[in-house]
Amino acid sequence: LGGSFGIAATATLLTRFAEKNREALLSHLTPYDAPAREWVGHATGMMAQQGGTLAEARHKALALLHLTLERQASVAAFEKIFLLMGITFLCALTLLLLFRTGKTTGGPVGH
Repeated sequence: LGGSFGIAATATLLTRFAEKNREALLSHLTPYDAPAREWVGHATGMMAQQGGTLAEARHKALALLHLTLERQASVAAFEKIFLLMGITFLCALTLLLLFRTGKTTGGPVGH
């Protein structure tokens, strides 16, 4: 049961972190941002070399930019989840010191 709760919590946090990271990254991709314009222009040129119209090439370049943005947001979200799991593991590991070792007190052993 604990594993199911852990998986559900991790999936929920992963979705939330990815969305927040996507919003944070998206704020840097404006049509007025020179590096973003350069990237889209370069990608459009690469797509245009593969054939099709310039409008199709630009559409493919923007789709590639969207895919790259989603990928980077997911990587950052997984990084955060990994860190949280590591911290949770270390906290749980320290709790092991508080548990008894399970030694029984005297008495005959059952047959």
